[in-house]
Amino acid sequence: MFDPNTGVINTFLDKIGLDVRKQNWLGTKGMLSISIVQIWQWVGFEMVIFMAGLINIP
Repeated sequence: MFDPNTGVINTFLDKIGLDVRKQNWLGTKGMLSISIVQIWQWVGFEMVIFMAGLINIP
């Protein structure tokens, strides 16, 4: 997915004409891509816990 040459993200950017936006996603400063993946991974679990708490409020 994050491969700089054949990854899904860079291939998608190339297909829609934004090839100037292609980059090495795992090598960028700040690791924004890793942060986004971690947020996406945990937001569902956190929402289930939050909704369970809301349901138990009288």
